[in-house]
Amino acid sequence: MGWTLAVAAAVVVALLVCCSCEVRGKEDDDVLDSLVDFLTKLAGGDEKTAGDLGWDASTDPCDGTGGRNGSDSKWGGTVKCFENGASNAGLIKVIDLQSLGLSGTIDAELLCAAPALRVVSLQNNKLRGGLPAGFSACSGLTHLYVDRNQLSGALPSSLGNLRKLHVLDVSRNDFSGEIPAGLSDVRGLIRFNANENHFQGTIPDFDLDKFETFNVSNNNLTGPIPKNTGRFRDDSFAANAAGMCGEPMFSPCPSGSGESKSKKTRRILMYLGYVLLGAVIVAFVVYKLCSRKRNKLGKKAMEKLVVYEFQSNGSLHKLLHAIVMNNLLTHANFYEFFQKINNS
Repeated sequence: MGWTLAVAAAVVVALLVCCSCEVRGKEDDDVLDSLVDFLTKLAGGDEKTAGDLGWDASTDPCDGTGGRNGSDSKWGGTVKCFENGASNAGLIKVIDLQSLGLSGTIDAELLCAAPALRVVSLQNNKLRGGLPAGFSACSGLTHLYVDRNQLSGALPSSLGNLRKLHVLDVSRNDFSGEIPAGLSDVRGLIRFNANENHFQGTIPDFDLDKFETFNVSNNNLTGPIPKNTGRFRDDSFAANAAGMCGEPMFSPCPSGSGESKSKKTRRILMYLGYVLLGAVIVAFVVYKLCSRKRNKLGKKAMEKLVVYEFQSNGSLHKLLHAIVMNNLLTHANFYEFFQKINNS
């Protein structure tokens, strides 16, 4: 009995020890290769850049030995790791490549191979091309800084799928097109800077009461500003196209001006659909009425023809033949028809 209790106690102690052991993750080798390739593309194909910054795919960047809490990376200061004890310990948390003179393009597919990435800073470089739609694969991203580059094109609508996003800075680039409406549905977004670009269209209806920073000045935006401007003043909306409206900073908007171009198009198409459906229904009713009238007139004309044939030729054979061939008589109108003949 005593031996059994001793064994049971040893098992319990072993289980407690195992449960208290820290479980660490580790970036897969293909993830490390992808990140090195990502940096090489940012550097315009210069393979030396990754080595100069300490990005080595053969080295675990987050082995837990860097700094006081394990957040410092073996890949140098451009990478930060999750702290020891965190649920994502052993994985990359931050990539900070700002102000390095990088002049290549962004490959979001390579970047988002890192599964737990939270913060990406590429600001103040010379990056070209567009902002890829593939950023939506970085589903845990909370901060994205690409300001002060030479990026162009439209912002991808997939940015609205980054539901954990808190900060988005795309200012001082050459972006154009409309600001994605889906960004106004990202509840955690509290900082958005898109100033000094070439954005067009209207501003999405952000709830600015919760925002800490917001700036869309120096673009080609028009139409109403968001209803809840909160703490923000003229300088957040200044130097845009004519037609920007909304109190208290601008004159009141005319009714219907808050409707986006896409919504207007959908509304027009809907009304056209109703008109077309109504036209089809009316045409069908008119067709049925005309068909009924034509059949009725045709039957009367045939009756007169048969009567005329009988009166002219007195041929009962021809009369009966005409009746059978033209299906003129039913049980209901048999007597009525022959009354017409007798009265003729």
